[in-house]
Amino acid sequence: MPPRVKVTKEDIVKAAVDIVRKSGAQAINARTVASVLNCSTQPVFSNFATMDELRLAVAKKADILCQEYMQREVESGEFPTYKANGMAYIQFAKEEKEFFPNKCFGQKLCVKGDICKKIVQRSLPFGKGRCRSLRRQRG
Repeated sequence: MPPRVKVTKEDIVKAAVDIVRKSGAQAINARTVASVLNCSTQPVFSNFATMDELRLAVAKKADILCQEYMQREVESGEFPTYKANGMAYIQFAKEEKEFFPNKCFGQKLCVKGDICKKIVQRSLPFGKGRCRSLRRQRG
């Protein structure tokens, strides 16, 4: 029976996110992550082939965090949906400074087009077709 995994991929990403919050994206390396997890660097490289792969996982986690901000703001019902997304984006920028604006490894964070598009479309009094035509007129 193989030994039980003590440090999971999720643990590593969470530790890396904490490092970014405290010291910025440039502070992520195998040793700092291992130090936070109180382990060797072996679990980091067992789960991620390269540090760039870990950085991408952290960027994806930051995007999920931003989406959670948006979802909470929309569900609060305090603002119309389109405005709630903007307010959430600002809140995210304020509270998660190291993940905004695109400081995190040059990744486009918090811009899940499909999710934002669907939220805006649901909040408008007309359908998808009208949204597309407005977008074409603008562009």
